[in-house]
This record gives sequence, C-alpha cells and structure tokens, in this order.
Amino acid sequence: MNNEIVKLELEKSKINTKHILHFILTLLTGGFWSIIWIIATFRNQSRVKRIENKILELKIENEYRS
Repeated sequence: MNNEIVKLELEKSKINTKHILHFILTLLTGGFWSIIWIIATFRNQSRVKRIENKILELKIENEYRS
C-alpha cells in the first residue's frame, strides 16, 4: 500500500497551475484569459483534493490492517 501512496503523492506534486503564464496571457488578452485561469485553478484543486482523499483512505486502510 505504501507504494500506492507514494505514486499518488508524486501525481499530486505534478499538478500545478502556471500562474505567471496565465497572468501574462490575461494582460495580453484584455482579461479574457482570466476565465480560463479560474477554470484551470478549480480543476487542479479538484484533482488534488481527490488524490488527497485517496491517500487518506489508503492510510486509514493501512492502520486498520495493522
């Protein structure tokens, strides 16, 4: 089970929103890109939360088996 947790932690660490890129695009497009920026941020937060929940479930399962 620990291998699964490590894999999920690695997957979680790869999820990020490139704030500087989105900020520059927002400035260059007159604010239009901010909509995409907000969507990407919420989507990434949702993915991270799902992964954190899976990790928590695995940790609880590991403790239960011990």
